[in-house]
Amino acid sequence: MKGAPSGAQTIANQAIINETFGGEGERQRERDILQEKALVSAIQLPEFNEACARLIAIRNLPHTLLDWPEFWAGILAVNYMGKDMIRVCRKDVPQLLRRAFTRHKKALAQKLQSSLSWILFSIDMWTAPSKTDYQAVVASWVDAESMQAETAHLSLREFRGNHGDEQQALSDIP
Repeated sequence: MKGAPSGAQTIANQAIINETFGGEGERQRERDILQEKALVSAIQLPEFNEACARLIAIRNLPHTLLDWPEFWAGILAVNYMGKDMIRVCRKDVPQLLRRAFTRHKKALAQKLQSSLSWILFSIDMWTAPSKTDYQAVVASWVDAESMQAETAHLSLREFRGNHGDEQQALSDIP
């Protein structure tokens, strides 16, 4: 299966998890069926997938996060039934990110449509130390629900070479 860890990697991952939990395996053999049902029902897969997508996107973590035994050790420390219920791996990450992006894009569009104020768009250009030029587009508005000023970064474009008016204008044409 593509994206799944190799046999040696799986054994190494299991060794790290066993080391983390020590003798927990023996105690789990005597676990209560009702407790297992409660733990299984506590797992919310859509929320777990959203959390994984946010961890990877916001914290700039690699897609291999889902292959890290330390990540799974943390999950299993909270709910040992997660091992049987959560089936997600590195190959699923692009799809998780696409779904999260689509959900957040729709939510942002709804917020902008229901804005209590005009939407202010600001554009900022700068050059990074690596001589790469960037253009950020930011929207600011007053949210209808919270009655607070909000800001969203709508775009971050990279320019190679120069970033004159003509090139900036062409970058905004779809």
